Amino acid sequence: MILHGELAPPTGAPLIDVTVDLQPFYRGYLMKENGGATGIAIPEAIRGKALIDTGASMSCVAFPIAEKLQLMRIGAVTFRGVEGARKPGESGEQAPIFGAILGIPGLQWTQEVRMVGVQPDDLHIAIIGRDLLENFRLEYDGQGMRFRLFQ
Repeated sequence: MILHGELAPPTGAPLIDVTVDLQPFYRGYLMKENGGATGIAIPEAIRGKALIDTGASMSCVAFPIAEKLQLMRIGAVTFRGVEGARKPGESGEQAPIFGAILGIPGLQWTQEVRMVGVQPDDLHIAIIGRDLLENFRLEYDGQGMRFRLFQ
């Protein structure tokens, strides 16, 4: 399958439609903990845009999305931006890792993933990093302002 997309002006960022959802076992746990009580809402999948970021080693989810979905925290990672640690000897910040189901509807692709919690951005709800991009081939056409993602 091939997903065709246009780069978001003015930055030329490749954005794709994605869904972020609870892991099935955790959804079942939440339903069981609620005892089948009516009126208690179990979160539904959230659809939005994800930035394809070949510089990110791990995929990420915006904190408000993780909170709204009640994603389960499964660990933590030392997080560094492009500039690395802020001062010599600093190891970076600890960021939570959440378990989730990520879907790319345009490719009919869904997978259980680990996503680092990050501050939100106005353009996207998630970042697709190299940990997931290894499943695909990305063709980026900067002059044509488009991209293709192959499965």
